[in-house]
Amino acid sequence: MLFPSFIALGVLFALRRAVAPGVPLVFVVGAIGLFFYTLLNVTFAAAMDVAGSKLQATSYGLSSLMMQLATSPTPMVAGWLIGKYGIGSAFLLAGVLTLLGAVLLLPLRLYRGTRAESLDR
Repeated sequence: MLFPSFIALGVLFALRRAVAPGVPLVFVVGAIGLFFYTLLNVTFAAAMDVAGSKLQATSYGLSSLMMQLATSPTPMVAGWLIGKYGIGSAFLLAGVLTLLGAVLLLPLRLYRGTRAESLDR
């Protein structure tokens, strides 16, 4: 579920750059909103599910720390891109970084099924 969601959000960010104002833009921005605000929470929930009940707090803390460290320079890069190439470049940057996040998800085994539940007991 996470991989296709990351792909969809990355494509929507890139589309935001190309879509003309009007009804198509409303649909693209609305679709971005559907993914953007829920995807982070689902990602954290997946990390905590994999970690198991004894490491959930640590898993959440480390995931949050890594996310903050990785995304801290992004506003400065986006500001520079906007100054040099215009606002559309910031959406392209967001799309590329989101697609990169999708690629980073590929090697992970996020679902362990019922076996994980029996290990926690």
